[in-house]
Amino acid sequence: QRKPGQPFFAQISINESHKGPGWTYARSKDSPVGHVDAAQVKLPPYTPDHPVAREEYANYLDAIQLMDHDVGELLARLEREGLARDTIVVFMGDNGQCLFRSKQFLYDGGISVPLIIAWPDGRRAGEVDRQLVSAIDVTAALLGFAGAKRPAAMQGQDFLAPGATPRTHVCAARDRMDASTDRMRAVRTERWKYIRNYFPAIPYM
Repeated sequence: QRKPGQPFFAQISINESHKGPGWTYARSKDSPVGHVDAAQVKLPPYTPDHPVAREEYANYLDAIQLMDHDVGELLARLEREGLARDTIVVFMGDNGQCLFRSKQFLYDGGISVPLIIAWPDGRRAGEVDRQLVSAIDVTAALLGFAGAKRPAAMQGQDFLAPGATPRTHVCAARDRMDASTDRMRAVRTERWKYIRNYFPAIPYM
């Protein structure tokens, strides 16, 4: 429905890497990507070397491959429609990997979220930016891309604005995991992380 030449903002949510039906499809014979051999995966040191854990990890990697496939199709469509040279692409997740000690936990596996930004002119291509970024900062950066003013009440910071001051720390929270309730807070700096557990008597999950 976009008029010719009309600027646009599109948010595309990809569910394949979100635990659920996407994982089942990723492992099926109908998936457009290959399958990871569970016997060959390298498990994290805190994961038990058990067939169930191996299958879970391989399934997750298959889901990531499927997500990559979908991203490739979206980028190809931008090329086909002549929009690739005028479009900033932001790729990010809403949580860490969907594995034990990761999603819904305040360990780095849960709060280290993918963020890739591609400018149409190729600036900073291949560069890894180590600054701390909170998810709320991405909204501020998107407003910056559009030349819009950030509302005074917005806590997010445009980390890509000229002269922006990098964060010294980011905060994270854990309160509800589906039907489970917990109460934790975390502060992450470049070197340290502090996790405060308000309900230590409640078992995880």
